[in-house]
Amino acid sequence: MLKKLLIVICLSFMLVSSAYTYPPVPMFQWDAALYTDFEDNNLTSLDRLEGVDAGTFIDLGSTAQIIFSSDGGGSPYSTPDLDFTGASYFDDDMGILGGARIYFRDSGVFIESQSDGYIDVDADVGIRLNTLAITTEGTLQNRFKTLYPATLADTATPHVLTALECSDTLITNQGWASAADITFVLPEADTSAGDGLKVKFLIVVTSDTTEDIYIDTEGSTTNIYLNGVAVGDGQRVWSQEPAIGESISCHTATQDGTTYDWYCDSINGVWLDKGS
Repeated sequence: MLKKLLIVICLSFMLVSSAYTYPPVPMFQWDAALYTDFEDNNLTSLDRLEGVDAGTFIDLGSTAQIIFSSDGGGSPYSTPDLDFTGASYFDDDMGILGGARIYFRDSGVFIESQSDGYIDVDADVGIRLNTLAITTEGTLQNRFKTLYPATLADTATPHVLTALECSDTLITNQGWASAADITFVLPEADTSAGDGLKVKFLIVVTSDTTEDIYIDTEGSTTNIYLNGVAVGDGQRVWSQEPAIGESISCHTATQDGTTYDWYCDSINGVWLDKGS
């Protein structure tokens, strides 16, 4: 009799063991098609809510902080790690600590503030402020960027300027020492990419011989106007044997809202239509 009882107990234990799985079935399990309504009651004493793994969670912790953590499954500037679906509005202050940056689109477009008290806004191309008016309560400083080509002594090669180098820029002929003409090439401005460009050329050194300075345009479809007179598509402006202090200012504008041209106004010296 005892032997039969032991056999029954062993068989029962084997059946229970074979049905057990690890990890154990949770005490509460909800069907994905259902929802649980806590009837506006609070859930208290929660440490954290985990997502697909231990590296993705919301940590409610034991302090006043709430920590959102992601395991880095997103892709930089394309797939977010923390995704708010729909518009998100905040009704209180947000602080960015420790000189951290807010990025837009790629690593070259961001806003940051270091310990020097400045707000730095960096962009690949430029910054647009679309507003009716800009009001300042301090001193607004607008400085020309001063540029001169690092290879200016190699005057046999035209110096092709970019749109960024022609955005409120002062370009000088510092470093001109070779007995050859200098040619500055303005970027093509026959599309909206040429809107708002402005550059000033200033002669700060002269050559020992009879060399000239030319201002040309990239491409053959961009027109130059010199002191209000059309020079022609793909034509050049020049100064013959320029003296120190001679200068000319060039900026872009459009007549039809679609195509853009260069308008150059001589400030000092004699600047002429050189043709092609």
